Amino acid sequence: MNYLNGILIAVFSVMLLSTGVATTYLNDTSVQTNLTKTNKITSLSGAIEFLEEVQLSSNLDVGGNDVFNAANVNSTNFYATDVVNSTNVTAYNVTADYFKGDGSQLINLPDSWVNETGDSMTGNLDLGGNDVFNAANVNVTGTGSVSVTGTGDVDATGNVTAGEFLKGKRKACTAQFYRNDSVDTTTTATWENVSWDTPVSDVTSCSFTRTNGNETIEVGQPGVYMVSGSINGHYHNTTRIVGLASRVTVNNAAKGKRGTQSYTYRSMDDGDYFVHPYSGTMKLDEGYNVSVEFKVTNSSLDLNGSTTFDDPIAADIQLYKISD
Repeated sequence: MNYLNGILIAVFSVMLLSTGVATTYLNDTSVQTNLTKTNKITSLSGAIEFLEEVQLSSNLDVGGNDVFNAANVNSTNFYATDVVNSTNVTAYNVTADYFKGDGSQLINLPDSWVNETGDSMTGNLDLGGNDVFNAANVNVTGTGSVSVTGTGDVDATGNVTAGEFLKGKRKACTAQFYRNDSVDTTTTATWENVSWDTPVSDVTSCSFTRTNGNETIEVGQPGVYMVSGSINGHYHNTTRIVGLASRVTVNNAAKGKRGTQSYTYRSMDDGDYFVHPYSGTMKLDEGYNVSVEFKVTNSSLDLNGSTTFDDPIAADIQLYKISD
C-alpha cells in the first residue's frame, strides 16, 4: 500500500515535469522513493495510473478535471461540487443537492420511505406546493384533522365522509325550472300537470332532468329537499271569486305530499293577475319523479305571467337539498 501524505494535485493540462505526455505509475520504485513525509508530490503531468491501493491522509484535489474509469469509489465521506457520474459509488455518507434517476437502485433506505403498508409519520409532511394524487383513501383518526390554508382547495369526485363538518361550505344540490308558455284551462274537474319548458342551468346541479314529456323532474341525488315555487293566474271574465289549488306529487302518487298542498282564492275582475305560492319539504330518493299539479275553480282562470314583466313565466319550481 502506498501512502500520499499531503495534497496530491494532478495537473493534466500543463506539463511541469515532462515535455511529453507520460503515464506515472505510483508503484514505480523511483516514485516511491520520493514518497516520504518530507518529500511531497505537488504536481504531476499526464495520466496517473494507480496499480495498487493508495490511501490518502489528506485531500485529493484534481483541479477541476475528471476522475474516470473508476470501477468503484469507496469513501467514508465523498464530496463533489459538480455532477458525479459513476456506475457504483459506495460511501458512508453521500450528500447532494439532488439525485438523478428513479431511485430504484437505492438500497438500505429507512423503512418509513420504502414500506408500502403501515407507514406512520412522526412529523409534518411538507409537499412544497405539489399535489397528492392517486390516493385511494385518506383516513384521519383520533383527534387529527385535515386543514387547508391559503387559497388551496380540496377536490373530491367521490364522497367526503365525516362524523361532523364544523366549518366550510357544502356544494348545494339545487334545481329550478320554468313554465314559460301560458296554459289555457278547460276544466275544473281534474288535476292537471304543469309541463316545464326551461331548466335554469346556472342553478341546476346534481343531474336533475325533465322526464315524462317534461311533466316530471327526475331527482339526481337522494336527500331531504325544500320544494317551492309559484303559479301565476290570469282571469278573463266577469267579476267573481275564483280559486287555484296546487300540490307536489312524487311518482304520480294520487294525493301528493300533504306538506306541499296549497290553495288560493279571491275576488277577480276581468284581466286581473295573481300569484299562487306553494312550498314544503319532502324526502326524495334518486330516480324519483316530482311533478306539480294544479286545479282551478273556474275555467276562465288560466296560467299566465303578468305583462308587467319583460319575460313573464306561468309557473316555476325550485328544489333545494337541505340534508341527507
